[in-house]
Amino acid sequence: PLICLVGPTASGKTDLAMEMAPRFNGEVVSADSRQIYRGMDLGTSKPTKSQQNHVRHYMIDVADPFDAYSVVLYLRGALDAIETIESRGKLPFLVGGSGQYIEALTRGISPASYDRDIRRELEGDLQQFGIAVLAERLRDLDPRGAATTDLRNPRRVLRALEVKLATGRSIRDEEQPGRRTRDTLVLGLDVPRSELIARIQNRTANMFENGLLDESRRLWVTGHAGNSAASKSIGYREAFAYLFGNSTLRMAREATVNATSRYARRQMTWFRNRETVDWYSHGPDTADRISRRIDEFLAGRGG
Repeated sequence: PLICLVGPTASGKTDLAMEMAPRFNGEVVSADSRQIYRGMDLGTSKPTKSQQNHVRHYMIDVADPFDAYSVVLYLRGALDAIETIESRGKLPFLVGGSGQYIEALTRGISPASYDRDIRRELEGDLQQFGIAVLAERLRDLDPRGAATTDLRNPRRVLRALEVKLATGRSIRDEEQPGRRTRDTLVLGLDVPRSELIARIQNRTANMFENGLLDESRRLWVTGHAGNSAASKSIGYREAFAYLFGNSTLRMAREATVNATSRYARRQMTWFRNRETVDWYSHGPDTADRISRRIDEFLAGRGG
């Protein structure tokens, strides 16, 4: 079995995981596309060393900000981590908000079906010709896959074409093995928009007050203020703008809040449209309600 805790940034996933994993003898596999990078701690709200000592985490600090990192590399590392957790007699918890990473694991897609060059070419075709042309191409190449793909959804059409071109297999065949071999429960934290914005504002203030600028300076000194993951990441790019004299500190904070809020909205759109999620409102009894749901899930499969 695999337990997934998902939701938008700042919704409280890390705190929930820290409570749930010990209850169920679990360990955590991070599904965060920025926490994989070493040296990017405060700006990614990475679990603290104390938290990682309390509950073992995987897929954190596995790459440098200049490394070329892909869904394929993540998928391979995460699958190895899950196997390690299970070999230790523990329950894996997949925790994060990076939709592609979570989809790759929960839908049973093989690493071979991800091809960066094919995806880049398809994205160019989408921009040049539009979704209708790519949908017709999918019908020609993979009629079975097209029959079960939302042909108005660019992301799903691109993914189905990518699988077909990379592996020669239908998206239906590619995704089915994972659903047959692993029982997955996906639980989501649903925070009211106004509350989520307040949480984002509070987290941003804490990041800047607790050393984000110093962390950004260290990345700058080591050359990571240029074309690296840090320069493209929310929080760091705004901090760099301030450090380079291109904004005030207040502007940097406000820009970080605004960018994080937009990102949270995109995350929720992804999960609403893509994943089958049991959503839970945020409240004092959330952990207990989710704990009961996990108990039911494990009992239902005899585990």
